[in-house]
Amino acid sequence: MRPDDPLTDELSRRSCSACRADDRRARRPVPRPYLDIDAALTEPSLETGLDAYQVTRVRAYPGAAGTVINNLAALGVGEILPISIIGDDGEGYDCGRLSTLFGVVVSSGVQFGQGRRTPTYTKPILCRAGEVPCELNRLDIKNRTPLSAASEELLLESLDDAWRGIEALVVLDQ
Repeated sequence: MRPDDPLTDELSRRSCSACRADDRRARRPVPRPYLDIDAALTEPSLETGLDAYQVTRVRAYPGAAGTVINNLAALGVGEILPISIIGDDGEGYDCGRLSTLFGVVVSSGVQFGQGRRTPTYTKPILCRAGEVPCELNRLDIKNRTPLSAASEELLLESLDDAWRGIEALVVLDQ
């Protein structure tokens, strides 16, 4: 870690008790993945010379839809069918994998969208020995263009197919 790095200096001064990444948070879905960074392993980037923070653990949780699914499952709702367009990317894969942990989710309504990213809000957590972990600036990945007409049609077809067999509909647009 370079001593003259302004971010490193700022992080050294911060005491961020509101940003604890404790085990209670890890047991329930929250709307973002966490990247745990070990400050002691920071090294200069070969490309830029800037500090390269070393991620030692990644904790991924389903986001807003995952929280809604978790709450519905906790209430004893039977089969849950999310209908969504997600990115054909690692985050989309993680969403699909994590949603199966609830045990009542049917994934047939989830479609991969060409050229779409799975929106992700990532929280880097800087960990230093003997100090409270501190949350750094959030990293957001969002789609900044409207959904394509073809993807909208896929959503409408999935909803039409599901409509005959559902007892309730919850709409989430984030």
